[in-house]
Amino acid sequence: MVQHAPIAIFYLALMIGGTGSHASAEESTSRKNSPKFANGRYVKLHLGDPWLCIGLIQILGKQNVILPAKPINHTTEYFFMGTPNTVIDPSPATCFIATSFRDQERGQSITLDLGNDYDIHHIIISNQACECDKFDRISIWVAPSMDL
Repeated sequence: MVQHAPIAIFYLALMIGGTGSHASAEESTSRKNSPKFANGRYVKLHLGDPWLCIGLIQILGKQNVILPAKPINHTTEYFFMGTPNTVIDPSPATCFIATSFRDQERGQSITLDLGNDYDIHHIIISNQACECDKFDRISIWVAPSMDL
């Protein structure tokens, strides 16, 4: 069964560039720690934008431990900077900027495989280093199988 996890189920710390504010992962998670969580192996992030512009995705489990993640699927066709693996590289100077010219109105998505089922307490998504616009709309799905 797919768990469609709206942002309210677990705290989503958005560290965004441009005109947005920025907080460290430690500050964000300590201020708004939520007792709720999602459980699954696969995490799909969908941005309601024709461009996928992400500097870093960190998926945190219990006690804010960063879970191992590997990008396995994405909707983009044209890479302008980086590769899908760039989103899990903690180096501050990396960005994955890509698009697809098909179905742009639907936006772009990326799916990560954690390798096993985990309790997911927080997801941190950053595009600050990429100098991209703030995230407009983000949907997140967490599931034990690829049926996202």
